[in-house]
Amino acid sequence: MEQAAELRELVSSRDVPADIAMRGRIVLWSSEGRRRKDIAELLGVSLPTVDRWKRRYAEHGPAGLEGDRPGGAREQVSCDTDL
Repeated sequence: MEQAAELRELVSSRDVPADIAMRGRIVLWSSEGRRRKDIAELLGVSLPTVDRWKRRYAEHGPAGLEGDRPGGAREQVSCDTDL
């Protein structure tokens, strides 16, 4: 199973950001037959988070594990003191 080997390499790499490694663990553990509830508990994430990354990986492969960083760019609002 080539994908499992690729995921194992991804999650164990020191060069991969922690959030990407966590997403890889979700997919890897799912492929190993772990229940989504158990995965969510082990990683401290919600069930919809587990579902999202499994779906994104199924649709886009490893590239699907990137993006959607929490706390993304915010709209900059100027401080207007003339209110």
